[in-house]
Amino acid sequence: MTDAAPLVLDGRLWRYALAFYAAPGASAACLRLQDEAGVDVVELIFALYASRVLGLPVDRALLEAARDDLGVWRQDTVLPLRAIRRRLKPGRTDCPDATKEELRRLVQQAELKAEQIQLALLERWAQARPGAGGPASSAMDAVAEVLALSNATPEGALADAVGTVIAAAGAAT
Repeated sequence: MTDAAPLVLDGRLWRYALAFYAAPGASAACLRLQDEAGVDVVELIFALYASRVLGLPVDRALLEAARDDLGVWRQDTVLPLRAIRRRLKPGRTDCPDATKEELRRLVQQAELKAEQIQLALLERWAQARPGAGGPASSAMDAVAEVLALSNATPEGALADAVGTVIAAAGAAT
């Protein structure tokens, strides 16, 4: 997707994401779903926003269309930055810790900015979709669609994480 119009980085979806992530336990729950179930947290937040704020029906077709249209940004930008940040985390002997941590912090800031851009792209994409204001999905249904697309089954601690995410979705709106 190439569009000459500037992105609104501090748009409604970004503000929703900040409110969502600030809810008790949301950060840890999202990281657990990301690390243990392969869930794209940005996609998860987008699905909740689309259903709860935009009134879009969130289903597999919507999520796959978003991936098809915007997935290159995540693959080429967000995921490589995340991989670099994670490789800098464990103890290393090839670089002094303070220097490594400074670099890790800068990469983490770049990763967050890349996710912010991903959210802005998703928001612009969603605004062009028909169906807003129609029969919206519930937060649980939106999360279930994201989990299904990620081939994740919420059992045990993951089920608890899903419950926390649902509560955070309510707190963010």
